[in-house]
Amino acid sequence: MVRTNIISLTTALSAALSASEATVLSLLESARRKEALLRAGDIEGLKEAVEHEEELIASIKQVDELREEKSKALAEALGLPDENPSLRDIIEAMGDSPQAKGLSEQREKLKKSLALLEMHNARVKHLLELKKEYAEYMLGVLRDPDRRSMYLHNGARDDGDDGRRIFDFHV
Repeated sequence: MVRTNIISLTTALSAALSASEATVLSLLESARRKEALLRAGDIEGLKEAVEHEEELIASIKQVDELREEKSKALAEALGLPDENPSLRDIIEAMGDSPQAKGLSEQREKLKKSLALLEMHNARVKHLLELKKEYAEYMLGVLRDPDRRSMYLHNGARDDGDDGRRIFDFHV
């Protein structure tokens, strides 16, 4: 009876881990989409992607609560004293069983997905920083009347603009 209970609890935890991985993969796809939209300069598309990502983030809480609930139930059935055991502790407590092997494989897949998500989020953050720095530089060029030098289309410096900026010519 106890073995059957552990198997069913392991199956439930496995399903929760699969849901976690699916959510992480959705976030990964969202990060890839945001990166492409940033490179293309598609602000409207980026707004939509961020709204979609906010919905995904809201669902993460539910998935994490389910995973924690299933982890605690399995840990209790295994007799682990810790109230919040790690997945590694649960796998170690299960020994060399096929269920432990399955959970271990899921754990590794989830870790790889999270590492990819972290990498893509770092790239998106870097792209945003570059876009921000560029926008701030361009605003500075347009607003700074004391700046006496500009650059021509060929890259040569042009110091004879009398302090006027490109913005001044269009207004």
